[in-house]
Amino acid sequence: MRRAARRCGLRRVAAPHAPPDGYRDDVVVLALRPSHVGTRSFVTVLRAVPAEIPGARQRLRDWLATIDIAPAGSDKILLATGEAVTNAIEHGSGCDARKTVSIEAFLHRDRVVVTVSDSGRWAGDSSASLRSQRRGRGLTLMSGLADRVDTVRTAGGTRVALQFDDAAAR
Repeated sequence: MRRAARRCGLRRVAAPHAPPDGYRDDVVVLALRPSHVGTRSFVTVLRAVPAEIPGARQRLRDWLATIDIAPAGSDKILLATGEAVTNAIEHGSGCDARKTVSIEAFLHRDRVVVTVSDSGRWAGDSSASLRSQRRGRGLTLMSGLADRVDTVRTAGGTRVALQFDDAAAR
């Protein structure tokens, strides 16, 4: 079973989230994919550490290549998504490898919508309000690259949705 899981790229999911005294009963992790989701969608989950960003970026780049996105559109999507993922890892999850960040992307007609979600709690306001010469421009950059940016913060985490209109190549 472990060998099959490694071949499929599966990772241990429950262990990093186990309570210190362990579980009193069995643990099940159930992953579902709706039957209507196919090649027009992309989903990945990564540990909330900066070292995970390049692999996630490459997986998203590979998916964008399969859906015939114009090169300029692909670059905008990758850059804005990278900023959202970096924010989720640094600010939402505190670079805590026990936490995760998810990326979901969907193509609907010519529009691509990418959602980046974390389960952490942002400490204070975003760095955008504390700009320095080197930091604090991620939200501004995302807003300049995407046609629409929606951010929702709840007790369960933060979700950033990036919408790119007319992204598909013609």
